[in-house]
Formats: sequence, C-alpha cells, structure tokens
Amino acid sequence: MAYITEISLPDAPDLDLPTAPNVPDITLPAAPNIDIDKFDIPTPFLDTIEQTGILEKMLVDFFQTQQNRFLQAQQALAANAIEIFNATVARQSLLLDQYKIEVQVFESKIRAELAAIEVYGGLNAY
Repeated sequence: MAYITEISLPDAPDLDLPTAPNVPDITLPAAPNIDIDKFDIPTPFLDTIEQTGILEKMLVDFFQTQQNRFLQAQQALAANAIEIFNATVARQSLLLDQYKIEVQVFESKIRAELAAIEVYGGLNAY
C-alpha cells in the first residue's frame, strides 16, 4: 500500500518587479516536508483510494474485454455472411451446370428424332 510520506512545494521564482517605497518585502519560506503520520488520516480512507485505483483498472479491463468480444462477434458474423454468399454462388453455379446438361440432353433427343425422321422419310421415298 502506498502512503504519502512527504509533500514539498517548489520555491517561488524570483521576479524582478519594481518595489513600491515603504512596502516591506514579504517572502514565504519553502514548505517544510510534511509527514503524513502526523495527521490522523484514517487507514480506510487510504485503502479506499487504493481500491479506487484497482476498481478503475478492473473497469478498463472489463471494457476492453467487452469491446474485444464485440469485435470477435462481428468478425464471426462477417465470416458467416461471406460463407453464406459463397454457398449461394456455388448453388447457382450448380444450377447453371444442371441447366447446361439438360440442354445437351434435349439437343441429343432432338438429333435422335431428326435421325428417325430421316430414316422414315427415306423409307417412304421407295
């Protein structure tokens, strides 16, 4: 636990100001070292100050952890959205391939029917 053991004030700077006549020079002596033990500051008060610092650190850590988890959740959400989009694109690609295959099958059926018509037409010609 950190206790204040002394407080010291800096000496006043020398200012070269003109002095009025018949005015005594007033200078303040440097502040003496103050021993905190001379004062009856209750220990719970000092403990409260220390606990406040600890609480502040805990709150900052909590906030940072909360923000980090929010960021991770948003990253996961974005990754899932990308995966869904990629799956939709792959599905559309498969549907296009299926349509191309159906077109090829239909074309083959038409060619087979045309061949049958030619055979039938050739038989009727004789």
